[in-house]
Amino acid sequence: TEKIERLLERSRKLGMPIILSASIDGKYSEANRPFRSGKSDPRDDGYYDEVFAFNKKWGFSFHPMIYSDHINSWQNNFLWFQEMLKKHDIPWPSIYLLEVRNKEWGRGSILSFEEFIKFLIRWTFLVPCRSNAQEFMNFLFKGGFNILQSPLTTIGRGIGCSIQSTIHVRLGDLAIVPCHRTSYEPFVSGHFIVDDGSITGIRANNPELLIAIMAMQSRSQPMCESCLIKHLCSGGCLGSQFEVTGDLFSPIPSVCQLEHAKIRAMITAYKELRVFDLIRDRVNPEKRDALNILEEITNGTGRPKEIPGNSR
Repeated sequence: TEKIERLLERSRKLGMPIILSASIDGKYSEANRPFRSGKSDPRDDGYYDEVFAFNKKWGFSFHPMIYSDHINSWQNNFLWFQEMLKKHDIPWPSIYLLEVRNKEWGRGSILSFEEFIKFLIRWTFLVPCRSNAQEFMNFLFKGGFNILQSPLTTIGRGIGCSIQSTIHVRLGDLAIVPCHRTSYEPFVSGHFIVDDGSITGIRANNPELLIAIMAMQSRSQPMCESCLIKHLCSGGCLGSQFEVTGDLFSPIPSVCQLEHAKIRAMITAYKELRVFDLIRDRVNPEKRDALNILEEITNGTGRPKEIPGNSR
């Protein structure tokens, strides 16, 4: 810890601060991140207190991943995060939630995820926002734990993740790759050239792929072009898509189902809390059109209308 803090201090003095994010999944979901070494798990209450104290000291946030396994624990897990944030005097929005966009999602886990999203919206509206619609709206569009903000705000890139706005360098060999999940050898875009311990240049390996990734629009991917929620969807993970479909740009069907469930849950909860119209009036025209159609299809219930003559 002391070495890390020295580096943090040095980076701030140089005007290039190192930003860390605590990728802990929380007390009720820590089984999703087992230790490969087989050693005893050190993540007791004292461990978590140290992590939260460190983030409090340096102003860092938390980035738990919502995985299909243990999804039923996520309501308790979220409340635990909020208890710990309060205990360490850290602002309650200081948590960045993101669903793991892997193929493992099934019907049961997707329904549980849908219930969690509705719980998350209700809790935020009723507890920290105290049923104040304007305060809730400000939170949604200026943070929203990421997971609630992402479908509503307009971003200046073509995919929901940060792959188009960052550069990822693998420290072991100074390879330039699109992101950590796409750091397979065929996707290495280049290398930093090192002479006598100093970086002196860059050698390009596959700039065409990097250009394609930087210029892509997820809503133009196969299956996405004609999708009803393409302007609301956060998009898939390119690395996960490659691992499952063999292609970076082909969505995973179960992840598509997950994203549909997320939007459905949001519409249900927003209408229940009577803020849906406020949200619809604030989003861009493409998102507004999608919300209008979805509202009509679901008949304002958050579920598709029954199709006449279809007993299923």
